[in-house]
Amino acid sequence: FSCNSIISKSMESLQQSIDKLHKLQASGIITASEFDVRRKTLLDRFVGQPGKSAPRGAKSGGGSGGHSTKSNWGNNAEQEQKTHQYRRSCTVKVQPLPVGVTKEILMDALQQFGTIESVAVNNGEPMYGYVNFTAPTAARAAKFARTATILGTPVQIRLGKRRKPATSEADPTNGIGLFNLPFTTTEEELSTMLSQYQGFQTVRLVNRKNGTFKGYAFAYFDDTATATFAKELLSGLTLSGQSVDIKFASQGSEVTSTATSEGQ
Repeated sequence: FSCNSIISKSMESLQQSIDKLHKLQASGIITASEFDVRRKTLLDRFVGQPGKSAPRGAKSGGGSGGHSTKSNWGNNAEQEQKTHQYRRSCTVKVQPLPVGVTKEILMDALQQFGTIESVAVNNGEPMYGYVNFTAPTAARAAKFARTATILGTPVQIRLGKRRKPATSEADPTNGIGLFNLPFTTTEEELSTMLSQYQGFQTVRLVNRKNGTFKGYAFAYFDDTATATFAKELLSGLTLSGQSVDIKFASQGSEVTSTATSEGQ
């Protein structure tokens, strides 16, 4: 009787899950092919329920068959744990972002799904960004949308792992970092722009191993005072339509005019 009861409850749960899939397909959240894949997965899992015939070669306990069953159970449990972690995530990853996207643009594009706590844009290749919502339900709503259009370009949305809070800005030094620079930026262009600020000495672009620009640079001044003054004046800087983030460099540099000329 207990075995039949378990099977009956399992079949009822299976039917409820399939009904939910039908609703998701009808609402356009999943496609017909996705429905077929998920339905097959549910049916495959049901085959392994108590009262059904075990796969050929499997054993109820002991031996290699029993060990395999335990191993599969462990893998499923691990997968369920990962799935649970993503369900609690308030973060989504958006990629690939078109050139020129700023934090403000990314926030405007996804705020329809819920209240946004913070946004980060990474100028890698391809560009991508993270949006941290205040609630997991908002992140899941964005994930179910799957795509969005930003600056006329379609982008993909998927759940991401919970992001660590951003660290506070470094203490003032004689160096400042310029982040979210256009990839077309040159050292000469930055040097010309920064030379108007008192105490400016040198600027260095940060490149990858293959020589391509990573999208940020560091500028150094005579001392902390001149660097601080330049940082304040550069606040709100925009280059080629991109908002440039200006922060103190975590480490200053004892650069002198002599050392700079020797380095060149």
